[in-house]
Amino acid sequence: MCIVVLLVRRWKVGGELGGSRNGRVGSLVFLCMLWFIYIIMSVLQAYDVGGKDIWAGLTFGIQPGVKCPYKQ
Repeated sequence: MCIVVLLVRRWKVGGELGGSRNGRVGSLVFLCMLWFIYIIMSVLQAYDVGGKDIWAGLTFGIQPGVKCPYKQ
């Protein structure tokens, strides 16, 4: 999804950086929102929130079944 944003900005603005203030702020908000969603989904998966049926084998950067070596 981030690649699509960069490609659209390159096509519309002529590069990944610069452009109008609204374009810059819009890209900032969208990309930060994606980052926050990734963090939230990773935390929910790590704590097994939502049950197994909801995730249906999806992983968000965490290998299922791997336990923290520091947690007793």
